[in-house]
Amino acid sequence: MLKNEINLDIKGLESISKELKTNAYVKIGILGNKNSRAGKNNNASIGLTQEFGSASKNIPERSFLRMPLKEKMPKRLSEIGKEAMLGIAKKNIVLFLKKLGVLGEEIIQMAFDTGGFGKWANLTERTIKIKGFDTRLVETTQLRKSITSEVKKW
Repeated sequence: MLKNEINLDIKGLESISKELKTNAYVKIGILGNKNSRAGKNNNASIGLTQEFGSASKNIPERSFLRMPLKEKMPKRLSEIGKEAMLGIAKKNIVLFLKKLGVLGEEIIQMAFDTGGFGKWANLTERTIKIKGFDTRLVETTQLRKSITSEVKKW
């Protein structure tokens, strides 16, 4: 009689499962401690207007959070490699999420450097004349500097 036996080493899965039970997540964007700025508006309200646009203010959508992360994060994660990500997650999910947050911040900063990877609407001639330059989403750099990340546990 043949005896079929399968042995599985699931120690790696058990440690990942344990880390995932940490119930942690990463937030990337304009977080509470970076919201204030000089002037009457705060970074969150300015960011909201730019992220989604405003028909009443004639401001087109220039997504500096959703679009860059959606477009660039998958490729960057594949460059890091599945094995490396699993290794980090297996040992310490909070450390992995912190690194993920920093990666997200880097991608968002690249969007500011490249005009949303060339996808943000150009400024109008009137706006360029008022500002004195044609760089989109940068007037005082306060919005750009407000982008941070943090790991939270629930």
